[in-house]
Amino acid sequence: MRGRAPSRALIIGGSLAGLFSANLLRRIGWKVMVCERSASDLAGRGAAISSHDALTPILHGIGIAFDHSNAIETSANICIDKRGRITHRLQIAPPRLATAWGRLYRPLKHALPPDCYRPGLQLVRVEPAPAGVAAVFGDGTRIEADLLVAADGTQSTVRGQFLPDAQPRYAGYVCWRFVVPECDLDPEFRIAIAPDFSFFLAEGQMLHGFLIPGLDDEASAGQRAYCVVWYRRADAEMDLPRLLSDGRGRAYGISTPPSVIRLEVIDEARRAAARCLPAEFARIMARAKQPLLQAIVDLESPRLAFDRVALLGDAAFTARPHVAAGVLKAALDAECLARSIAAYPDDPDAALRHYDSARRRVGQAIVARGRYLGAHLEAPTAFPKGSTGARLGRDPEALMSDYGRSNLGDTELV
Repeated sequence: MRGRAPSRALIIGGSLAGLFSANLLRRIGWKVMVCERSASDLAGRGAAISSHDALTPILHGIGIAFDHSNAIETSANICIDKRGRITHRLQIAPPRLATAWGRLYRPLKHALPPDCYRPGLQLVRVEPAPAGVAAVFGDGTRIEADLLVAADGTQSTVRGQFLPDAQPRYAGYVCWRFVVPECDLDPEFRIAIAPDFSFFLAEGQMLHGFLIPGLDDEASAGQRAYCVVWYRRADAEMDLPRLLSDGRGRAYGISTPPSVIRLEVIDEARRAAARCLPAEFARIMARAKQPLLQAIVDLESPRLAFDRVALLGDAAFTARPHVAAGVLKAALDAECLARSIAAYPDDPDAALRHYDSARRRVGQAIVARGRYLGAHLEAPTAFPKGSTGARLGRDPEALMSDYGRSNLGDTELV
């Protein structure tokens, strides 16, 4: 890399963060290779994500057509009680945008030449190489590059090697996600509740529901889907090992692949929904075919850059989903990394220092915001008595006003 800009990037992780990074680095003339540990396609791994205006120019720069027609717009938040009655309504501006996870994943992956994406490679370690850095995989494969980008998520193998003390912190609750076709909704619910972003609050739990694009990214009325996200407390020692393990007892850490979530765990959640939630939400969960389950954690990294290695997306900072900015932050991380490299073409160390400084501040702020928005879901002993975040669960209007906002201005977030 002496005297010239690096030309080869090895990206660990083939989800959204890795795909954004690969495409944006290719845009500035780099050769890229994405290595994903899963041998299967990831399109079915996600359910719904928040879309943001700042995503559109990034996607357009990659060559992906994306606008508001690809998302569902919601202009009001509502809170409903156990009987399904609306108790609070709050108009929101700008409107909230929601889209399907696959609506971003598929075009980002297809934008890469097929030979730039290698599935089924499990990273073992990163090591120095004459040209810069090398990755060694479980099957013995060794790949050298000028730069390695760690986009391998909250449980990052790369971060674990360079920052072994930077571990995800369990927040004390889990999240269930269920999706059903819009046409399966009760007609009255479909008219009165579904068009808005709905909240249901109770001790130790929170639910929200919203429309997303349906099959084939269809966003027209009647062809959309409805997503339910349900947070509820779960004890780290008593509940998590049972919830996040498959039928053979294999534990999956903080997120279980959808296909191996045990039926008894799903049935237990549905019975709890019937007891705790408004009736129509319980019916949605009963009808949904493939739920998603994850433990809610947050993570902060004290450094994002090392010798020829950069941490990006959730591998660097994982904020709780309440901020609704995880995908946007990953895209902006990737854009910042590419811009930093372009700004310092002959000084990769300076490029990485610039990236670290710019994105670490944003990551810290977003993680703090997520903790504030989720404090009321933690066990009562987890937060100071009377703290502002703890009170949000008892103040629907305050929660609806704050929810899904990073509390950073556009300039600061970018």
